[in-house]
Amino acid sequence: MNIISEAFTDAQKVGSGLIVFDSIERIVEMIQAGPQKIQFSHRILHVITTLLTATYAAGSRVMVLTTTSASREIRE
Repeated sequence: MNIISEAFTDAQKVGSGLIVFDSIERIVEMIQAGPQKIQFSHRILHVITTLLTATYAAGSRVMVLTTTSASREIRE
């Protein structure tokens, strides 16, 4: 989780930063817990959500892109 926080900190230091989460389902430790039940690591999801909604210094921009191979499961 520290590496995720560090990525956001470093991205805002450069003024215009880009963070790429490749395979977000692996990062948040998504698992299929039944036919229609998905579970995530709440700790990691909370860290990412907090960082995404944080207020950053004026003039600082951070773009976050993510990829997934489980788009259907995540949408549900």
